[in-house]
Amino acid sequence: GRLLASAEVRGQERHLAELLHDMYKILAEVLKTELPEPGTYEVDTTPVSNLHFMRGLSFYYSAQYNQAIGEFIQAAEEEKLMALASLWSANCYLAQNEYGHAYIELKRLRLLEDHQLKTEEIEQKLNLCLENLSVDEIKLYNQLLSP
Repeated sequence: GRLLASAEVRGQERHLAELLHDMYKILAEVLKTELPEPGTYEVDTTPVSNLHFMRGLSFYYSAQYNQAIGEFIQAAEEEKLMALASLWSANCYLAQNEYGHAYIELKRLRLLEDHQLKTEEIEQKLNLCLENLSVDEIKLYNQLLSP
C-alpha cells in the first residue's frame, strides 16, 4: 500500500465528532474526490472514558480488582458510563468479599435514573451483601448514603 494523503486537525477531544468531520473534508479535498458523509454513530464521543472502562474490564478479568476499580472510577466521570462503571466496581468489591463497599456502590446505583441495567441483577447482588453484613454495618452504610 501507499499513503495517498494525510491531514491534521486540532481541537478538544470532547469535540471528536467535529474534528473527525473536518479531517474527513480535508482528505476528500486533497484526494479530489467526494466521500460519503460519515455517520455520527461511527464516532466514539467519549474515547477516554471508554478506554478507562475497557482497561477496567481487562484488570477485572485478570483478577487485579483494585486496578480495575481505579479505572471504573475514572470511566464513571462520563455520565453515560456511570451506572455501568458502578456495577463493575461493585463486582470487583464482591470478588474481594468487600461487601460493605459493594453495598454502597449498589445502593448508589439504585438511585441513578435511566440506566439500562437489569434491576434483578442489582437486587441479587445487594441481597448477597446483606447476607454478609451485620445489622450494625448496614445501619452505618445507610447513614453514610443518606443526604
